[in-house]
Amino acid sequence: MQKCTTYQKYKKIALYGTGLNAKKFIDEKNDISIYCILDGKKSEGVFEGYPILSLEDAVDNNIDLVIILSALNNEKIIYDRISDICKANSITVMDRFGNNLTETLDSKVWECNSSEKIDADFLKSEIESHDVITFDIFDTLLMRRTLTPEDVFDIVEYRIKDEGIIIPEFKVKRMIAERLAIEKNNHTLDGIYIALKRQENLSDRECEIIKEIEIAVERDVIISRSRMVDTYRKAKALNKKIYLVSDMYLPESILGELLHNNGIKGYDGILISGFEGVPKTNGLFGVLKSKVHGKRFLHIGDNKVADGLAAQIYGIDSFIIPSSRSMLYKMNSYMAFAAAGINERSLLGAYISILFNDPFTRCIGKKIESMTLYDYCRCFIAPLVTVFMVWIVVQAAKSKYKQILFASRDGYIFYKLYKKYNLAKYFGELPDAVYFYTSRKAAVNSSINDVTDIYDIRKKIGTNVLNEIYLEEVSNTEHAICLSQKYRENYKIYLSKNNIDLSRGVFVDLISSGTSQYYLNRGLNKDLNGYYMGINIGTSLGNINVKYMMNKLDTDAYSFNVSEVFILENVLTSPEASVICFDGNGEPVFDSNHKDNHQLKWLQECFNGIESFYLTFIDKLYIPHAPLNSTIGEMLFFSHHYIDEETENKLFSVVSFIDNLINKPMGKNG
Repeated sequence: MQKCTTYQKYKKIALYGTGLNAKKFIDEKNDISIYCILDGKKSEGVFEGYPILSLEDAVDNNIDLVIILSALNNEKIIYDRISDICKANSITVMDRFGNNLTETLDSKVWECNSSEKIDADFLKSEIESHDVITFDIFDTLLMRRTLTPEDVFDIVEYRIKDEGIIIPEFKVKRMIAERLAIEKNNHTLDGIYIALKRQENLSDRECEIIKEIEIAVERDVIISRSRMVDTYRKAKALNKKIYLVSDMYLPESILGELLHNNGIKGYDGILISGFEGVPKTNGLFGVLKSKVHGKRFLHIGDNKVADGLAAQIYGIDSFIIPSSRSMLYKMNSYMAFAAAGINERSLLGAYISILFNDPFTRCIGKKIESMTLYDYCRCFIAPLVTVFMVWIVVQAAKSKYKQILFASRDGYIFYKLYKKYNLAKYFGELPDAVYFYTSRKAAVNSSINDVTDIYDIRKKIGTNVLNEIYLEEVSNTEHAICLSQKYRENYKIYLSKNNIDLSRGVFVDLISSGTSQYYLNRGLNKDLNGYYMGINIGTSLGNINVKYMMNKLDTDAYSFNVSEVFILENVLTSPEASVICFDGNGEPVFDSNHKDNHQLKWLQECFNGIESFYLTFIDKLYIPHAPLNSTIGEMLFFSHHYIDEETENKLFSVVSFIDNLINKPMGKNG
């Protein structure tokens, strides 16, 4: 028992608590004068041979010390409940470590809270007024792209299969091994793998392989919380003593590498619970105070108990920032529950590692106040793109198609990603990718064979649209039919010249009514099949064959209003203008609505954000053949409504979508 000599001067000691901590304390007592037991719910009976009394009866019997033996998160609650009576009767209150709570609980715990102005500026002023600054590591200076730390083990299970090591339910077994290591007071990575080796009857070589893969996965998923690293550097610039304090099993050599790779250098020391033998809640801050001399300590972390109350016990002020997960739960806890499988959780983890990387993200109500275009596309557009890309590949891998026809212009980004990051290594041979020049206008103007086709177009999309296509009144049907035949022949030259076989390919489109596919089938006499992200609400696809990822026909929960269509049409497009037809050499002829340099730069920034997210997810997080439910991508896209409307409008102020079928600009609100 720690610090038992501290209690020996007291003649009548009351123990507060009847749980495991109290039982263990009594079992380990060394001739201290225990008089009675206190409990918030009981005032009579016996516990471990000692009478249970009310606090009033204990005071009447002249107790001189109360030792609180509750769980740490309840310690301050109990102290607040009994402190006034104890102070009035000169009764000392301590914790199980021998700390005088009357003294230590006068230290302060601040929690990041914009409504009370406890923010980055407040933290800066507190750093300036303390001489020793300590930082938690995980979820404070560093964070994982996975939704939970344990999701790392799912990725490890997938990767060790490539080494011929099959351990079903590895995550559960790895967590059990860690618990066994803790029980043996060897909560280190080596200690965990000693337990896992015994548990699963693994060879030394297998253990080393798995351990190295786990470390490699940690390297892949760990990133910095940039704002907190800036805070760390500012503390360094003020010549503060800086120590890192972490409940962790990774050795200092690995942690130091992870910290260094994320720009965290020059700290004065690091205390790791697995190697100090105690976690934060059981004395790690006491170890810190015994090693480091200073007048005023400030600890910065994300856990109210481990980084707040546990530090407070040792007279250390603390500042609590929210983790990205806690920020997610505050914004929309349903998202975390909707992410059921490992791929959905990893997608959500990657999302919050961007959206809530900054713990000081300011909100107006539940609306996020500021965001760059790059991060906007990474957060809201990229997850939808990612799930659609994976869905296309999964569908294509099961098909007999020879080509995937990514339709211009909506298919541009998907074509680029498909070509650049070939998923054939996961799914086997996949169809070739073709960037297929088409548009509703190009499809319609090559589809007229006779007067009934003109009537059909007028009925489906309107006379004004037909007039716009031909740039004149379509009263001379023979002229229209003749002109359409010319367009059709030129289209066929384009197809032949580029080895595009519509009968063996599948047509990829985004949110569509199927207009292009329908008129391509009619004009070119083909039976083209389609993969769509979704179809417009209320659309009847008629007799065209389409599979669509977003099956939302019977609900408007995720219906695309004008604003959503505007966002997708502007971001998921090509730098080129829309094609209207083909010339006699089979070359595309574009309309006059070209983007200026500013708009092209804007579009490239969008693509950079999408590509960054997609590459990270596919290369570092994705587990092939594990399900990736499209609903999570849809949900993350629609969460753009959590961005302040004025902020979002500014991001899109430089662009306006031109509907090339009717040659009319469309703004974000219509």
